Amino acid sequence: MRKQISFDQISPYVRYIGHRGIDQDRRDRWILARDNRLFWCTAGKGTILLENSELMVSEGQIVFIPAGTPFFFHPDPEHQQAFLSVNFDFLYNDSLGRKELGTVKVSRENIEDIPRYVFSDCPRLNEAFVTACEEDIGILLHQAQKCFFYREPFYQPEINAGVMIVIMRLLRHLAAESSRQPNRSETIDRVIDYIRKHYAEKLTAEEVARHIGYHPDYINRLMRQHTGQTMFQYLQEFRISKAIRLILSTEQSFSSIAEQTGFIDASHFSRIFHKTVGKTPREFRAK
Repeated sequence: MRKQISFDQISPYVRYIGHRGIDQDRRDRWILARDNRLFWCTAGKGTILLENSELMVSEGQIVFIPAGTPFFFHPDPEHQQAFLSVNFDFLYNDSLGRKELGTVKVSRENIEDIPRYVFSDCPRLNEAFVTACEEDIGILLHQAQKCFFYREPFYQPEINAGVMIVIMRLLRHLAAESSRQPNRSETIDRVIDYIRKHYAEKLTAEEVARHIGYHPDYINRLMRQHTGQTMFQYLQEFRISKAIRLILSTEQSFSSIAEQTGFIDASHFSRIFHKTVGKTPREFRAK
């Protein structure tokens, strides 16, 4: 159920704001919310999976997920996540009521039935995103959470207004972040050049993105647009191409080749090689 709307029409209504951990009821299962969600990560790190993408989220970042968007918490087991969660509508909906809404079963029918606004002048609010939670935004969220908890007179209009300001500042931060980004193709060239120079090291997607100066999610989106692969997929395939040259042109052991091309060990190299090429390194050399 979609309705066109412009940004100047919104008047947020907040149903809940509070601190939540990712317990067994919320982790590793698909969740479908009937209102919008803001999650400010106050501790830990992990991944939020969406239908066609994923968001890597760490402490100090804030995530927006529109109503009717299935999502899936997958926190890093060694860095347990906690969030300040905000549940809100862009416009108050009588059919949904004023109290906190439970999530519903993920199904195509439920997704289509959930009211969802589509912005003609603010496309960033039409899809999920993650960005840094600036200090001023954090202060506003803390004030709103305190107001919601104590339920002082006129608390509802106050937290609604606070969340409106948060949304505007998030959008301004995203716009400023976008204006600072260099030419996208130049960014991809830098990523590929770095991978080709350092593929033999124990690289991770996070390390590559940190060297380039952007969040891994942003780099991965660019990589998919320009190459059809994530950073990690490109790195693995480049390593395999280098390994193939060594297998065909030398008699080096597979352990030595694995070490030279950045794989953990010979077993890991053999498993990835077979998955990519369809043969083990030994079978490939013997062909």
